[in-house]
Amino acid sequence: PLHPVPVTPEALATEAIAAVRPSYDGKGVRLSAHLPDSLPDLQADPDRLAQVLSILLANARIVDPARDLDFPGDLLLADGVVREAKKGIGAAGVELLARLGAAVAIGDIDEKRGPALAQRVQDAGGRAQFVHLDVTSADEAAAAVETCVKAFGSLDILFHNAVSVPLINQCDARVTDLSEEIWNQIIQLVLTGTFHCLKFCGRQMIRQQHGSVVLTATVDALIGAAGIDAYTAAKGGVVAMT
Repeated sequence: PLHPVPVTPEALATEAIAAVRPSYDGKGVRLSAHLPDSLPDLQADPDRLAQVLSILLANARIVDPARDLDFPGDLLLADGVVREAKKGIGAAGVELLARLGAAVAIGDIDEKRGPALAQRVQDAGGRAQFVHLDVTSADEAAAAVETCVKAFGSLDILFHNAVSVPLINQCDARVTDLSEEIWNQIIQLVLTGTFHCLKFCGRQMIRQQHGSVVLTATVDALIGAAGIDAYTAAKGGVVAMT
């Protein structure tokens, strides 16, 4: 039955926040929350339900000592990730980590957007430094790690996401039509670039005896996508290397 008085999504989420319970099934974290019976039947209003869940996750903290879980719920907020990805997945990751209190070294080959992103983080009260990085170069990857450690004292998280969307969308093709030049460019950027970052970041994390690695892949790496065969193969390698 519908609630006789209009209830805002914010009000619904507020009543449900305390009831959030995390669980781990071996594959990922699942959340459950009980909405009081006095509230509307949200299953009959999926748009409103989505609003409630977004607000709930954005304000909840997921804590489960038995599983060593303790992080803000908005890390699981898929809608927010999708929205932010319009700016670029890498930029979204930078801004999220900075908002969570991390000092961020932004490694990028783009001398305009990279510094602009660092400035945006700083303007919002965060700490960020741009580091020029061509991931296809082992020397530049090693230098970027050194710069990061000098600036911030350690390297605790690697979030690696280097790719050229125009290269993939405009030049990649089916295997039978793919030139060796484009194949080599994509493999070098996506797969070898990941190798370089893992190699030098990994060495630093081993010295520190701690660190976390997050690599961005794609469902295409698991099921394939005809017409972007070099990208699919490269990301498949990233998944295997992870």
